[in-house]
Amino acid sequence: VETAHVFNDGQAPTLWLCDARWRDEAVARVGADRVLAVGGLLRDDATPHLAQAVTVLQSRGLTRLFVEGGGVTVSRFLAQRCLDRLHLAVAPIIIGNGRPGLRLEGPARLADCPRPHCRVFRMGPDHLWDLDLRTSA
Repeated sequence: VETAHVFNDGQAPTLWLCDARWRDEAVARVGADRVLAVGGLLRDDATPHLAQAVTVLQSRGLTRLFVEGGGVTVSRFLAQRCLDRLHLAVAPIIIGNGRPGLRLEGPARLADCPRPHCRVFRMGPDHLWDLDLRTSA
């Protein structure tokens, strides 16, 4: 998308990862050199198959993937076990109704919930929780 400067600032190559069914449309929008079309990237229910996306990116030599997204995006990566770390920023702000945060079907009992190793960093009045999802206590 030409109006999104993050995608065309020239600082690093940017790929538009899409299901192969949408390759032609993606190429028309950003050019063939920036499109990575993957067959079967979208499941029958139209949700992305994120483990497949991660595998394709790893096959291109990418060893770190930074996912910055809202509740829906991060929840999908978490539900499909495609995150090694999760950073949660907590701020003392009361915002009322808004977009939902993380949503995940978890164990019925609190005692059965994973408790990953974490570190906490202060950011002024805010806190950042760095959760290592590869470990649980």
